[in-house]
Amino acid sequence: MKLGARSLRGAMGTYTAAAALAVVIIMLVLHYGPSLRPSSARVVLPARAGWSGAVLRRGDTLLELAPGQTRSIAVGAWELRLFADDGSVEERSVELREDELREFGPAR
Repeated sequence: MKLGARSLRGAMGTYTAAAALAVVIIMLVLHYGPSLRPSSARVVLPARAGWSGAVLRRGDTLLELAPGQTRSIAVGAWELRLFADDGSVEERSVELREDELREFGPAR
């Protein structure tokens, strides 16, 4: 017995069913996709906080933050280095939660 469609009508029905299944899968991915993304938090270094910059580090990931800049980053524990205008450096450990907005306040 030969494999495959026996007629053009049968082949078109197969392609139609495959296309409909693909559309349903795409709709499900687009509908549930945002909940499948990793959770994130936002961090901001206020422009008037007195810091000239900051670096967030976790494992091999380094993220630079300039004054006035806001970034979305993964939740969890991060090491933070804040650089003051006078050249001093302040180190902090921060724990970021989902949907949190964390501002790194004025230099001490």
